[in-house]
Amino acid sequence: DAMGKVEEVYRLRDPATGEESDRGYVRFAQHAAAKQCVDTGAGEWSESERILKSQNNRHGRSPYVESVVGLILGPRGETIHAMKDKLGASLLAVRGDGLNGSQGASSDRLHFVCKGNDEVLENVRTGLEELMASVHEQITERLQKNPAPADGDVPD
Repeated sequence: DAMGKVEEVYRLRDPATGEESDRGYVRFAQHAAAKQCVDTGAGEWSESERILKSQNNRHGRSPYVESVVGLILGPRGETIHAMKDKLGASLLAVRGDGLNGSQGASSDRLHFVCKGNDEVLENVRTGLEELMASVHEQITERLQKNPAPADGDVPD
């Protein structure tokens, strides 16, 4: 609570041991507290909840104009499979509440699951950063073509 009131803490598990790690997500009650946490270097911004909410068929309203998960996966899963192949991973999948393969998910955040050798795991962050940069570019282009309504409302 040094930064502000905390609504939720979700700790990630260590993939090797299955034990809770020192990494996770913190949801602050106020945006200013989250900003302070990031500004001090104690944390980073995460869009994972918003990305899951872009699944309009589940959540209704979304801060995004379309399904970000759909952009990550690509048509028939082509984008995520291409990244898996590029990395040389045996598995690269998206998990989160309500997504296929995520039954019993205990978090409403988006996660990538990757399996591979040490070299694959060393390169996965860079690969996912490239993938998300591409998704961001696609969203930016679409927003420039179809700007949001002037009153800031998200379309239903």
